[in-house]
Amino acid sequence: PLWRGEALELRGQRGDWLQVWDPHRQRGGYVRQAAVMPLPEGEASVPELAAQLRLVRQQPGAEALGLGLAAAVVERASPAWLGGVGGAELLEGLVTLQDRLAARANSPGASNNQQAAASAHVDVATRYGHPLRSLARVDGSQWLCPAEEPARLLRGHPAASGAQRVQAALQLTRPDCVAADTPAIELPAL
Repeated sequence: PLWRGEALELRGQRGDWLQVWDPHRQRGGYVRQAAVMPLPEGEASVPELAAQLRLVRQQPGAEALGLGLAAAVVERASPAWLGGVGGAELLEGLVTLQDRLAARANSPGASNNQQAAASAHVDVATRYGHPLRSLARVDGSQWLCPAEEPARLLRGHPAASGAQRVQAALQLTRPDCVAADTPAIELPAL
């Protein structure tokens, strides 16, 4: 089974089927052409991919796909684009997508299918280099929190707007994502 956002290498086509290679599973196979979204290559594709990311980040449940699109943008974008308004918007999208994915993974009332999908999407996010942080809670349970790096980068990005910097600061200071073993003396600094 493939989850939304998983990356496949296209190797050929036979009718309505694409021959693919899954680098994560180290296995090849065939997938219906309608089930995949081939991504355009080159720096000229960055505006199109950024527009797709803007659309996907508004869709609950599509966080893994959004993280895959963000990875494609980073791979194709120039340093100047990443240092500008587009880069700040990309980081804002990463912060939003990770926050929503963590909320889905921590949802206590989710069905088994919803939990399986959230777990698979967390795995896909990890493969793109955006693992969620796992924090031990006082009761011994685990709590997933967004990675801090996108929020830190957004907070210090030269083209970030005031609202984007505030969103990043709020993400970094979430009370539910402070480790239970954090000494009380360090809490004001956080």
